[in-house]
Amino acid sequence: MAKTKRMFAERVLIRLENDDRNIDFKINERQVFLMLDEVVNAMAVDNYFANWQLTGTGVDEGFITTFEPITIVDPADGNFSYLDIPCNWAALPKNAGIDGIYPLKYTTKQQQSVIIMSHREYRQLMNNAARDMEGRLYGYLKGMRLIFGACEVGKKYGPSWAARLVVKDSSQIAADQWYPVPSDIEEDVIEKVVEKLIGKRATPTDVVRDNNDKI
Repeated sequence: MAKTKRMFAERVLIRLENDDRNIDFKINERQVFLMLDEVVNAMAVDNYFANWQLTGTGVDEGFITTFEPITIVDPADGNFSYLDIPCNWAALPKNAGIDGIYPLKYTTKQQQSVIIMSHREYRQLMNNAARDMEGRLYGYLKGMRLIFGACEVGKKYGPSWAARLVVKDSSQIAADQWYPVPSDIEEDVIEKVVEKLIGKRATPTDVVRDNNDKI
């Protein structure tokens, strides 16, 4: 059974209560969610580099979350089409934190997945006679926006798209939705979150306003 974000948080909170029942302040579910994101993202980055060293491949499927539908925008003024990516992704080399962006309904026989370039690569390509990329979709990232190298992409390939991301910020994943953690590291994730929260709770509060942090 897929584990939801709330199920992970409940396991963390139960572990904290068992380890230390005399808690001076309550750790709420939202704090656990934030710490889960931090731990899982760090482990996803480690997983990517471990896979790269062994096989040259990217991150394992368990670290990836699919967001859909995402609406593509075809500007009326004739500018290039774009879509806004709904969630931050892990910072991996060559934008590997984005596993794929593609239309949900294909209007051509060939399945299209966007080739994501750096802005420098994009500018160089636009000055190249081969910039049509043999019909492949391509674009570059500008913040959280993917700007395509063509107009009316939504009209041609459909208005609804999907993005597969290595999760860094799961604020758009509901508490009762699946939380992307490979089953073989679930206990490691719980343990790391518990350790971080215990360490945070054990840090003394700086009650003296003297412009110096209490260590």
